[in-house]
Amino acid sequence: MSNLPACKISFCVACMNRAYHLKKTILKNILNNLDYPELEIVLLDYNSADDLEPWAKEELGEYIGQGKVVYYKTFDPAVFSHSHSKNLVFKLANGTVVCNLSCDNFVGPDFAGYINRFFQEHKDAFLCPDLGKGFDPGTAGAICIKKNDFLNVGGFDERMAVYGWEDIDLIRRLMLAGLERKDIKSSGFITAIQHGDNERYDPDKLLSKIHAVYASSPDPIDEPRSGLYLLHNDRSFRSGTVINNANRDAAATGTPLFQYEIEGFFWAEGYWREEPSRIQLFDKAYKTGQVFFKKVCDDRTVLQSSDKETFLYHITNIDLLSKIAYFEMDYHNRMIMIQNQRMRKITVNNGVFGRASVFKNFDYSRAIQVN
Repeated sequence: MSNLPACKISFCVACMNRAYHLKKTILKNILNNLDYPELEIVLLDYNSADDLEPWAKEELGEYIGQGKVVYYKTFDPAVFSHSHSKNLVFKLANGTVVCNLSCDNFVGPDFAGYINRFFQEHKDAFLCPDLGKGFDPGTAGAICIKKNDFLNVGGFDERMAVYGWEDIDLIRRLMLAGLERKDIKSSGFITAIQHGDNERYDPDKLLSKIHAVYASSPDPIDEPRSGLYLLHNDRSFRSGTVINNANRDAAATGTPLFQYEIEGFFWAEGYWREEPSRIQLFDKAYKTGQVFFKKVCDDRTVLQSSDKETFLYHITNIDLLSKIAYFEMDYHNRMIMIQNQRMRKITVNNGVFGRASVFKNFDYSRAIQVN
């Protein structure tokens, strides 16, 4: 320990149905930083349906009694929101500095001490990993920031309810606010358990929202350009031309930031109606935009536009549908991030974020309202 005064630091962990990861990480993280006197680990049970609560009560009880761990539970959410859960757990934290950790993140010895030394020396800055310098992709969200700076930009953008880009969006807005981004100096300070993206979001829930997908080619993922129509179960649709920059024209100039993009940036959106022989698409004013007639070609359903200029394949391969559903989710958040950047938007959520009713340290006699 240095002679610098110890600021209050909060490691913030939001968990929903991933106790199997937390059981491997949190105790080690506590032990690795026991020598830092002003550390709290804020564990938010985000209405987890697994055994997180009884396990935390049994295994973390000693540390909760010492004030090293604070356990909160909310019964409000039905599904996991990456942005809202992080906003809520940051608001619950008492630290001058808050640091986001995923359930699968390990932090090394003296990480809290390193954070303290950094913020004693840097007044207008924040810390995060640089994935290009040996950090595991699973550590991308480990942003350490002064709590006041976090609150001043309105937290994570809660329009990004699903997985992806909310961390990068926050980083960009912090930099717009005049804060300097600094890299965590060593990848040994933070690592992650290896696992697939399907543990960060529920692919079945993404697919459950989709009634049908049609595309201008049988495999729209690999084509340089492909028209894509997503018909959702709520009778809304999105359509657009997907550009695959990995397979784009060799004569194209510039370096694309993303592999897949929608031509013109925005999806076309509206509503659909299906009849035995055709599908009608309407704009948002319910004016008919396109009519497609159903046909069978090579034992698969296809659609042909009334003017016979557009021919669409019905996509039924589950792996392909999962990739398309992931792209739709990812693109939603990416659009918000890009628009925030283009508008040079620093503060989001209009002052309303991280709201919930929570209960502290297994005391369910009184709810705490977080506004």
